[in-house]
Amino acid sequence: MASCMVMGIAACGTDSSATISETADDEQISEITVDEGVIVTYRIVDKDASEEDIEDTIDNISRRLKEYSGHCEYVVEDDEITFGIEFDPEEYDASMVVRKLIRHGGLLILDQENYEAWSQGEDYEVALTGEDVKEAFGSEMTDSLNIRSYVVQIALTGEGTAKFADFTKDNLNSTAYIIFDGEVVSAPIIFDAILNGQVYITGLNSVEEAKVLAADIMAGTLPLELELVEYEIIKEE
Repeated sequence: MASCMVMGIAACGTDSSATISETADDEQISEITVDEGVIVTYRIVDKDASEEDIEDTIDNISRRLKEYSGHCEYVVEDDEITFGIEFDPEEYDASMVVRKLIRHGGLLILDQENYEAWSQGEDYEVALTGEDVKEAFGSEMTDSLNIRSYVVQIALTGEGTAKFADFTKDNLNSTAYIIFDGEVVSAPIIFDAILNGQVYITGLNSVEEAKVLAADIMAGTLPLELELVEYEIIKEE
């Protein structure tokens, strides 16, 4: 990785692309400033990361920040990326936020046989992946008994809808395993063929958790592996 320092501003949660441009070593770079939130530094594990990989990683993290913040700044220097993220530290646990941002991500839906292979580190075939997701959002739902629950609703693409219809037809009365970032987040039993391309993740603890998971699913797989170096929580006086 070439030695350089770059700085930018990302509109968190949007599809706008971050642009990386090298600056001369003696060029003045303004420091990141945060009124309230966190300043966090990550190290890029892959020493051969390309400029495009870094841009895509910054874009991915900015999308993951959708539910936390509307504004973030970043600086890339050598093999480290520092983000200044505006959010209310009283509303979100900063230590949780800085770690969740660098989860590898990746959505898988597996049947029973392939889940067992996956769980044992063997070769497996996926029914659907994050590429089949058109939209995901978290919400609060209340059933006919006035019982409140928190869910992520996933709308599949046209191709994903067709694949999920076939998958549910072939696996009636069996368990579907919905896996995100290497963890089973839901394991519903399939009672009917699902033809409308709607997938639900239930059993979440709050609407905030549901919204964050939905944003992570929409962001997709993190292009580069990052490790946490340090972070500082900034609170208004």
